[in-house]
Amino acid sequence: MEKNNAQGKMWEILEEADRERYVVTCAIDSNVRCNPETIKKFGLCDFHSYTMMQCIAVRLFPKSKQLRYLVQLRNPWGNKEWMGPWSDSSNVWKKYPYVDTQLRTKQKSSISQSGITSQTNGAADDGRFWMLFKDFFQFFYSCTVNYTRDDFYLTRIPEQIPDETWAASRLVVPHDTKMAFLSLFQMN
Repeated sequence: MEKNNAQGKMWEILEEADRERYVVTCAIDSNVRCNPETIKKFGLCDFHSYTMMQCIAVRLFPKSKQLRYLVQLRNPWGNKEWMGPWSDSSNVWKKYPYVDTQLRTKQKSSISQSGITSQTNGAADDGRFWMLFKDFFQFFYSCTVNYTRDDFYLTRIPEQIPDETWAASRLVVPHDTKMAFLSLFQMN
C-alpha cells in the first residue's frame, strides 16, 4: 500500500503509540468522512469511539516485500464489528495465513510484556476486529493518543455538581513539574 503524506504521518503516530502502549481512541462521524449508510453497511457505529488495540505492518507471505498495514480496534460495547476486508469472517485470512502467524507472534510478545491478551482473527463477536489502515483512514476522522508514562501520577477528584450550577476546583501543580495534563469527564 502506498500511503500519502497524511496517512504516513498518522501511521507513524499510531505505530509509536502502539509500541509505547499508549491508549488510543478513534472516532467515526458521518458528517466528516462517510455517509451513515456506508458506515452501517460495514458494521461500524456512527458518532462512536473505538479503542485501538494494536497496529502492525505484516508480510503477506514469508520473505515477501508485500506489506499490509493493519489496525486492530475494539468497540467498547463488545459487539458490532467491522465487516469489510480483514474482519473476523473475511476470506482474506484463508488467502494469507502467514498474516495470522505474524499477528499471533506479536500477540505472544505483547502478552509477555504486558500480561494483556489480544485476540487475532477469532470469529467471536466480542467487539475486536482488524481492518486495513486505508479503510481505517477512510472511516475514522479523529484519533486521540493519551500519552502516559509509568512515572506519571494520577489524581482523581470526583465532583458532583447539581444541574444548572457552576463549580470551580483548584489544582496546584508543583513548580518543578515539566508538564501536566488535565482531563475532564462528564457522565451525561
